[in-house]
Amino acid sequence: MRKHGLISKYDLRKVILNSDLPDWIKKSPYHLKVNAIYDANAAFKASRKSGTKKPCCGKFRSIRDRIQSIKFRVEDFKKGTWLPLLTKGLKLFASELIPSINVEYQQKQKDGTYKVCVREKSWKLQTQLVYDKKRWFAVFPVEFKSETSKSQSIIALDPGVRSFLTGFDGEKFIDIGMGDITRIFRLGQHIDQLISVKTKLKSRNNKYKRQRVSQKINSLFIKVRNLIDEVHKKVAKWLTTEYRIIFIPTFESSQMVAKSGKKKRKLTSKTVRQMLSWAHYGFKQTLKFHALKRGATVIDVTEEYTSKTCTKCGHVHKNLGGSKHFKCPHCGHSMPRDWNGALGIFLKALRDTANVDGFAVTLL
Repeated sequence: MRKHGLISKYDLRKVILNSDLPDWIKKSPYHLKVNAIYDANAAFKASRKSGTKKPCCGKFRSIRDRIQSIKFRVEDFKKGTWLPLLTKGLKLFASELIPSINVEYQQKQKDGTYKVCVREKSWKLQTQLVYDKKRWFAVFPVEFKSETSKSQSIIALDPGVRSFLTGFDGEKFIDIGMGDITRIFRLGQHIDQLISVKTKLKSRNNKYKRQRVSQKINSLFIKVRNLIDEVHKKVAKWLTTEYRIIFIPTFESSQMVAKSGKKKRKLTSKTVRQMLSWAHYGFKQTLKFHALKRGATVIDVTEEYTSKTCTKCGHVHKNLGGSKHFKCPHCGHSMPRDWNGALGIFLKALRDTANVDGFAVTLL
């Protein structure tokens, strides 16, 4: 890239494929090499856009990266496997049935009759094979038809730490995942202890002990991630089934927990870890996907001062701090802090969206 300057991915493909490559790369399928070149070009451009102006901002992907992936063309997946001609004798076992497209055709027999046979056709979309922490995942894109939501209810959500989500739907408050973070936090502390043990096993004599500790760390990481994913998917499915419109704030966890210069971070390290463990941004992406499937609508709203603003008189409680309970110093209105935040987001969302086309007000 430095020698030839900023060139297109197609010119970069010509330069690399015409260069002196190792024999094992030359024997690799053409499209796999092309996909790797395109990915490298996209990563280089992304690093430039992020503000890195150095000419060497790109780097090789490490073999120790947690996630590795291979992209395949549509025609590469045949007979229940990838590249069957190159992988003869290689059997593929999966915990779930590998999807396939069966095509029926008639085959003429010797006696003149026709027999209906079934032939497996390649998958109609591009597939991927992903390696993540010593686990393999086959990725098959599936098209789905969006449903029409039968619900006419709306809800406002307030992401938090003590409770994963606090919601208000105009009639009642809903606490989702209250206290569940303690189990995840304990697993995180156990991971920290194992990482500390691993750093002390640096000598060659402790190689196998270090590997066993690494396996335990990976299994705990997977356990935590599976718990979080289960919460995300179950909550997203329930919300998009019960409610037609869902208001959720633009919750930027990474910006809230970042330390910037001399400015002191207001959150403790324990709160930061719990907040990042919930992966609120990942949940929002999952929620929008489930909403697309079930005909629901997810609307992003801003949440400035919603937890500190009294939902009765509008006074901003600047000295609220980390209190679990909200009590307005102006009018004396009192309620749990998370409930006050959810109600504040609900009222703010109605105010902001009612001026667009009256859609939110009509649903009430």
